[in-house]
Amino acid sequence: MTFYSILSESIEASEKNEATSVPDFFIDLNLDQIIDVITEHREEYNLKPFFRFFCKKFIDIFIMIFA
Repeated sequence: MTFYSILSESIEASEKNEATSVPDFFIDLNLDQIIDVITEHREEYNLKPFFRFFCKKFIDIFIMIFA
């Protein structure tokens, strides 16, 4: 069974977000290393895409904070 994030507005947005590669600034700020440590020994949960999730609309941020 495929899991679709509730952080995304639609299934298509969820799939697109999961396919998103690591942004360049993640490597510049060593965020990729931090995420590796946080998700270490939890590979079966596939948590790394959640750290790359970007809210593009204000309403998405509002829903995440106040939901």
